[in-house]
Amino acid sequence: MTLSETSTVCCLVVARRPAKILEIGTYRGLTTLNLALNAPLAEVHTVDITDTWGSYYYAARPEVTNIHQHYGDTSSFNFGDKVGDAIDLCLIDGRHDYEQVRNDTMKVLPLMSDDGILLWDDYGRNDFLSEFETFKVSQFIHEIKGSGVCVLYGTGLVFLQLSSEIKQRLMAQLKTDIAPRTELQYEAT
Repeated sequence: MTLSETSTVCCLVVARRPAKILEIGTYRGLTTLNLALNAPLAEVHTVDITDTWGSYYYAARPEVTNIHQHYGDTSSFNFGDKVGDAIDLCLIDGRHDYEQVRNDTMKVLPLMSDDGILLWDDYGRNDFLSEFETFKVSQFIHEIKGSGVCVLYGTGLVFLQLSSEIKQRLMAQLKTDIAPRTELQYEAT
């Protein structure tokens, strides 16, 4: 994440004071560290597919004791067993292909608190303009645009403030088989 994106997430965390945070996609743990430092009373759960990236930024910070590191492919990861429910803030920044972004959203949505916040990173990479772009976050976001998602200006972050009604509508929409749109369909809409 860029400095402005990390700062934006930290401001949201400080303003909202979530009790439970979930980050999908740890990588080196810099965002994880910032989440934990800005929400020292929160449980910060982070999931990554592997631990082979090297040492985590938070590993050298003994004062950070609220991070719970999990490993696994989120396609088969059981968030309910490992993280639980009542997630107040979730940042989806793992694999960026369409199917995985959709999967991660579908799996986390029922575990979110009714007034929770969903964030997706890496929006705006022109992924719907080229079939060769591997990032498909924008494509997914465009398909759920009726849910109230908004792009946070100056970042690649997308924000959704949940309510019980928004959660139910979005879960119903995601349960239907949404075929990925082609680049021509995006030009027409």
